[in-house]
Amino acid sequence: MKKRFKTVSNKPSMEFLVEDGFRQIQVGKAYWNSFIEKSNFEFGVMRILPGQIDNQNPHASDEVYFILEGNGIMEIGNHEYEINQGKIFYVEKGIHHKFKDNSETIIAYYALN
Repeated sequence: MKKRFKTVSNKPSMEFLVEDGFRQIQVGKAYWNSFIEKSNFEFGVMRILPGQIDNQNPHASDEVYFILEGNGIMEIGNHEYEINQGKIFYVEKGIHHKFKDNSETIIAYYALN
């Protein structure tokens, strides 16, 4: 993944291209790609194709998903929520969750703290 550095207000920051994240997903076996991975924060993009299994386990930190496109169901604990563009899902640490029953590709940003 190409990372470019730039300066904003004399502070270094990093810039990422979402397309690079999707290329990494295609090359690898995972359906997600993290742009930023630090000890206290992670941010990335995920893509789940129709029929693809979301096999993630509960995380040790809270997570937020921002749905860019797609449909299906987001299962969080014992509850199911309809997936639509623009929805945001919050998942507390340790809670089982997964995407399922999508007939369209799900694309979402995610962040963990």
